[in-house]
Amino acid sequence: MSNTKIAIVFLIGFFVSISVNPVFAHGFGERYDLPVPLEMYLFGAGLAIILSFLVMGIFFRRNISLHGYPKFNLLRIVFVRMLANPILIGFLRLFSFGILVLVISAGLLGSQEPAANIGPTMVWIISWVGLAYICALVGNVWTLINPWKIGFEYIEAMLSNTRYRSYISGNVYEPNIGVWPAVVLFMGFSWVELVYPSSAIPFNLALLILAYSVITWTGMLMFGKDTWLRTGEIFSIIFGIFARFAPTELGAKYATYECPEHSEKDGYIHSDCVTCFSYSTPEDRLFNIRPPSVGLISNEAKDKSEILLVMALLSNVTFDGFMATELWYNIFHAGYDIFPYITVLKTLGLLSFPLMFTIAYLIVCRMISIAGGGSVGWDIIAKSFVYSLVPIAIAYHLAHFLSFLLIQGQLLIPLVSDPFGFGWDIFGTLEYTINIGIVDARFAWILSVVSIVTGHIIAVYVAHVIAINKFLTYSSALKSQLPMLILMVFYTVVSLWILAQPIIELD
Repeated sequence: MSNTKIAIVFLIGFFVSISVNPVFAHGFGERYDLPVPLEMYLFGAGLAIILSFLVMGIFFRRNISLHGYPKFNLLRIVFVRMLANPILIGFLRLFSFGILVLVISAGLLGSQEPAANIGPTMVWIISWVGLAYICALVGNVWTLINPWKIGFEYIEAMLSNTRYRSYISGNVYEPNIGVWPAVVLFMGFSWVELVYPSSAIPFNLALLILAYSVITWTGMLMFGKDTWLRTGEIFSIIFGIFARFAPTELGAKYATYECPEHSEKDGYIHSDCVTCFSYSTPEDRLFNIRPPSVGLISNEAKDKSEILLVMALLSNVTFDGFMATELWYNIFHAGYDIFPYITVLKTLGLLSFPLMFTIAYLIVCRMISIAGGGSVGWDIIAKSFVYSLVPIAIAYHLAHFLSFLLIQGQLLIPLVSDPFGFGWDIFGTLEYTINIGIVDARFAWILSVVSIVTGHIIAVYVAHVIAINKFLTYSSALKSQLPMLILMVFYTVVSLWILAQPIIELD
């Protein structure tokens, strides 16, 4: 397909999406009394998704290679090679591990006022929200700064010349467990984030980080570092999923022995493999710039645990937004009248969302199989199409949290001078006050509409390309995508409806 046609596709989607005007911004409480009701804006957003499907049906009519996309190795550029200098990377790794130690220390020893302690800001705002954006929109930086991976490697280095080396680096066990450990741990993380009432208390947060550190390092000891990073370390897996959308990728010219997926394919260029990148020599490493989202097209889930993890990722931020709506308030209080246990009711709500998302997705996969003529089974479809939903997760994450990041993230400025809340002023920034005017309701709503509609359009494109490669004929591929289109239009409308609701706090 020519660049002109591709530009037409995205320009149509972009201009339709930005034609939607603001009505009500979730998270602010300011109302815009416009002549057109909310239903019209939801209709316009859904129409944008449908139009994008029609345009892709017209222009994208032939097989598109899942692996043969344009790329350029940025390490060919002298300046980029300088930034990738081992000394600079080593300093960055040490800094990242130091941040982990600082957050734990501040939580255990510092002020227990969340806004006066660096722990809650670093964990919930900078790490969870900020790093997700960076990995999705720039590239997988987490693989370079993962403090648990770094800490384990420090211990490996210290024991490298001792008789204890085999205990920490000798395990290369590859259990057939999918990413089930990550599913369980991510649901625990979601519970702490959305249900646990004391998740912002620095001391509790420090204890939880210590517990996660023990789990992570124990997993690395039992199964091997790389195995646990692929199956149990939730941030490596989730940020890695987000990074498949990014316009950059890490890889290597040749497979390495340490990579279980590519070690038997020596000689093939593995341009999207973090493991091959990590273990290859500097001259064989690749840091490619590529078209966004191609990493989602060229990968599929290996088993049902990956499907459930993506559903949990989608439902996490949706449930977060839903808990601030009047509908949840009414549902919660109806349940509270019967069963007056707040934490239990919230936990049931949290567990119900990934279950509902998974059931809905599997039903749609069954419908896709039927609409496509039955030539591809629904179980294969479920594994093949699940990553086409990732742009939606990224878009909703952006719409839901960007204002939070831009406003609450400013807390980091005074906290770098006084991380423990002791009244220090190391860098002279202690007196900085948050500028809440940096983002207004109009900006937040327009950003929400643009990001969600654009994310769904990209998801439609990814699913369309996968369908063309999965089904025998173009006609069956196009018909198969009608159920997915219905799902994405529905989710677009629901997402914008949630973001448009005034915040209701539970008593």
